[in-house]
Amino acid sequence: MEKVGKVLGVVLVVTVLILGIWMIYQVVSYTASLDERYTVPFMAVIGGFLGVLVGKWLDRKNARLAQFRSLKLEKYEEFVKKFTEVFNNADTQKPASEDLIRFMREWQWIITLRCGPKLLKSYTKWRKEITDGGPQIVLSMGTFFLAMREDLGHSNSGISNEIAAHLMLKYPDLFLKLLNERPSITWDEISQIEKDLGLS
Repeated sequence: MEKVGKVLGVVLVVTVLILGIWMIYQVVSYTASLDERYTVPFMAVIGGFLGVLVGKWLDRKNARLAQFRSLKLEKYEEFVKKFTEVFNNADTQKPASEDLIRFMREWQWIITLRCGPKLLKSYTKWRKEITDGGPQIVLSMGTFFLAMREDLGHSNSGISNEIAAHLMLKYPDLFLKLLNERPSITWDEISQIEKDLGLS
């Protein structure tokens, strides 16, 4: 059924293109048959009419995109705010995995319905790593947040997924250094190193 739908879609596009080409040919042929005194005004009218149609179409398209972007921005801001509340823990830098998983379940359908493909892909990867509970989730979180920014039309030039560590953790430079040296390091090991250094 899906293949039939694709074939019908292609047939429709080809038909529209053929009709468009035929109409252009008819207009050009008719214009060529006119007296030169009428050719320029006729073409000006046709050009103005097409310009108005294209302009109105672009205006409506941009208005829909702006409205959709506004709705996404509102939901994304709410998501980030609530996520930050869940992630922050007064006693430890280790995120509360059960709370995070519960939070993700509550929001997964909103994200799925409103986000673009790249954001959805980074979200699913992030959620899987949250279930695992290791420190790598911070980098996946950064990738997800960058995809969220891109989905809203922002540039991520000069920003890496390490930004999440700097925004969310108390000692981001140490965390990133340890994670780079030992990708399989655990939260407990990071916490112990911080204690040994007199940081917590």
